[in-house]
Amino acid sequence: MEQKLYDITEICRMFGITSRTLRFYEEKGIVQSTTVLPSARRHYTEAQMKNIRNVLVLRSLGLPLRTIVELQGEKGSLKEAVLHRRGEIFASLEAKVQQINLLEEALASIHDGVDIFQDLPTATLRENRRQREQIASECTRAFVEGRTEILHTHLSEKMQAYMPESAYVAVCADALAPVGEFVSYGALYQNRRLPNVFIHELHYQLLSLRLEYVFHKNKICGYWIRYIEESEQ
Repeated sequence: MEQKLYDITEICRMFGITSRTLRFYEEKGIVQSTTVLPSARRHYTEAQMKNIRNVLVLRSLGLPLRTIVELQGEKGSLKEAVLHRRGEIFASLEAKVQQINLLEEALASIHDGVDIFQDLPTATLRENRRQREQIASECTRAFVEGRTEILHTHLSEKMQAYMPESAYVAVCADALAPVGEFVSYGALYQNRRLPNVFIHELHYQLLSLRLEYVFHKNKICGYWIRYIEESEQ
């Protein structure tokens, strides 16, 4: 039975790519073609077509050509290659988040008329993080001890107007009603995706709570009390 061959035009239409892309991959040795005489026009067997599809899938995942060559030569693990690429992307995301955080700090400083060239942004960022952690920790302890006035000293003016102390007292009472006796303080950490959000967990006899503080500069402009589901603990 004669083997089916796919013309280069068919392949390009099938996968939505250009002939130039195919030739590039062929030059790199990751795609092969079959020459049909006398035209010398590129054609592809069923196996070669499937290989092209596999290469395009791997490229869509962001795998570099050198990794694809290794996988084709069975010198690497597909799972390890995908895990490695995912790790690279997560690392780049972390860097982008830090850059965004620096830009936010710079904009806030510029808005306040501060000369950003007088201080290293990274030093400012570290100092702001320490201060925000301290504020979150202080407010959480005040929440546990019932010292509601502490939180209000750290709220932005808009938050103070939106949530007067009497309203905060009522919210705390409602939140604490079903949790039982206080057991211990949990983790205090910065949200990885939203670096201006700090979270402090509290463990009570019946339920655990998560206090979330949203900062602008070093003032709290958002505040939530949430219950932690058992599956999250």
